[in-house]
Amino acid sequence: MTEQETEAIRRDVRKLMIDHGLERNRVNLLQDALRERTGKPVSRANIGYALTGHRKTKAYHAMLVELKQILEAWPPDRAA
Repeated sequence: MTEQETEAIRRDVRKLMIDHGLERNRVNLLQDALRERTGKPVSRANIGYALTGHRKTKAYHAMLVELKQILEAWPPDRAA
């Protein structure tokens, strides 16, 4: 995990959010999807830190990878 890889994933996630109309006040949908996928509580602030590049640790990189996978399969299947 290099800083350039993390930055590229962050940009991809932001683009996918815009493509799906999730860029404004819709982070709660991603928060719920991330919580369901990982089984761990996730705060909106931590998602924001990852999306802005404010935090660049392995944990935030992993969160961005998960968010990218969620967004690539958007919308989530809520029927299950």
